[in-house]
Amino acid sequence: MISYLIFGFLGIFSILDIGSNLGRRITLKYAKKHLLWLISKLGNNPLFVSYAYNGGIGFTKRKVIPYFGKLEKFEPFLSMEMVPYSESREYGKKVITNYIIYMNMFDKNITLHKLFQNFSN
Repeated sequence: MISYLIFGFLGIFSILDIGSNLGRRITLKYAKKHLLWLISKLGNNPLFVSYAYNGGIGFTKRKVIPYFGKLEKFEPFLSMEMVPYSESREYGKKVITNYIIYMNMFDKNITLHKLFQNFSN
């Protein structure tokens, strides 16, 4: 799960190009380390981890997580639309899209519906 989540993030993660492979490797190393830390704090929820990666863990805990699960009939789609900042809202959608693409590339049959079927915070 963790490696697929990282692939999802790296699918849209812009790697800093400082003119060498060493710079890219260092950037990827620390991006991976940060993602693993976020996963340890937020669990294996790729949507919450993507919001925290983009807007910070404090933003995610204060402005995102408390509002998820309140709109049962339309969850999690309406809650995704209610994230207060458009940049974070769109980033989360891109990460979820890439996550599903990479999971399917690695023969993990998953759809958006399956991913959110047991959605919980």
